[in-house]
Amino acid sequence: MGVSVDNVRGLTLALSSSIFIGTSFIVKKKGLKKAGATGVRAGSGGFSYLYEPLWWVGMATMIIGEAANFAAYAFAPAILVTPLGALSIIVSAVLAHFMLKEKLHVFGVLGCNLCVVGSTTIVLHAPKERDIESVKEVWYLATEPGFLVYTCLVVVLVAVLIARLVPRYGQTHMIVYVGICSLMGSLTVMSVKALSIALRLTIQGMNQFVYYQTWFFLTVVIICILTQMNYLNKALDSFCTAVVSPVYYVMFTTFTILASMIMFKDWDSQNATQIATELCGFITILSGTFLLHKTEGMGNTNPTDNETNIFDKNLDHKMANYYDIDDILLEEEPISVVFQVEANGVGLLDPGSEANRVEKGAKIDIPFWLAHELYLRQAVSITVPPCFSLKTRKEIQADAACVDLKFRSPYFYELGRKLVPLVPDKTIGSFLLYAFTNRYKEILGKSHSTIGTTPKFTSKLTHEESQLFEAARTSMVAFKKWRVGGSRLEKASILGRKRKPNTATKPASP
Repeated sequence: MGVSVDNVRGLTLALSSSIFIGTSFIVKKKGLKKAGATGVRAGSGGFSYLYEPLWWVGMATMIIGEAANFAAYAFAPAILVTPLGALSIIVSAVLAHFMLKEKLHVFGVLGCNLCVVGSTTIVLHAPKERDIESVKEVWYLATEPGFLVYTCLVVVLVAVLIARLVPRYGQTHMIVYVGICSLMGSLTVMSVKALSIALRLTIQGMNQFVYYQTWFFLTVVIICILTQMNYLNKALDSFCTAVVSPVYYVMFTTFTILASMIMFKDWDSQNATQIATELCGFITILSGTFLLHKTEGMGNTNPTDNETNIFDKNLDHKMANYYDIDDILLEEEPISVVFQVEANGVGLLDPGSEANRVEKGAKIDIPFWLAHELYLRQAVSITVPPCFSLKTRKEIQADAACVDLKFRSPYFYELGRKLVPLVPDKTIGSFLLYAFTNRYKEILGKSHSTIGTTPKFTSKLTHEESQLFEAARTSMVAFKKWRVGGSRLEKASILGRKRKPNTATKPASP
């Protein structure tokens, strides 16, 4: 099967598109991390990344890549162009290794190679592009019963994912965000294919923008792209880039090939051998993706430290604080949890429960020590306390020193430190650092200027800040005492001791 000039153009554009898109993953991820350090992360529903220039650079790079991809669909069939997105996996994985320090395990590298081999197999056996001379022909294909059923299924699935699964599992299961992007992406590609054909025919002298079908496809493209962009940002901000990229690619390719097969009937012109070879290539891609998914994070950590030493370190820390009254009071702080399973015999935990059990999905407040133990048993999910809410963060960003953190939680920093590994919102750590560093200046200044008095300021300090305030005040008092009065040099106590006479060597008197 010879390769036509149009197919060569389509392949060239698709390859350049993959390079730009793979780069955009990394640049956008850096922008998201930078924006999340001072605001609410995209994974937690925030949009602070819109004010970050680096994110817009990544967005511009993605737009260039998508434009090249758009042009590729005008020359080559979707089943040929779409699998070439595998190159973006290699680009993003290599750049993530050097720029984000998200190292791939050796099996992750093997997974990338399998994705490329599978994609190449599909490309070499892809069908030829069918001749279409008007956007009305595409509209006729899109309104056939088979594709209409597929479109309805996609819309229903996306609605269920957004309404039911995103609030519960979006932060813990990557497949939710990526599934939304992939399903919408299949409709995007079909509409982009129609638009690219319309644009090519218009350039050739046959204006296709006089038909309402062209504008309908354009509307679908805009809606689908905006939805994809929103949930792709959430996926990139919540999970490892080196894994999001290939999983998104495989799911996106799967649904796109399925949609193209239904709408354009790409396999009608192929024999069983060609179809079987394409399926083998697709299974190869799935195998590579499985390896990438199973090795997530294995290249970033030392297994010995994680698997052998972490339990001993946690146990030593707990035993060291076992008799610490402050640690006891801290772990009595009430925490809201949502039960993931039905728990029998613990009805007393839920004051509103008439039976001696807690139903699955019930949200109740329990002490932190109990919430921690139930979380380790995968019985509950922990809700971020109100003291770390978006409202508190905005107040601290406006004027950190004036916020009454003691009212929100006397053990604000200690509780936050223990919550970081237990909740999906990983910005709590950076938020604690931001709050502490900004309040520290005020605490230090007040401790030096209010010696001898008790300012109202101290009523807003947490337990740890109060200890810091008193330590700073004590050190300043000692410093002033040393500077103003008393000898600058003190004689060591050992020098002031009187040595007893040694009577054993003293000569006897006559």
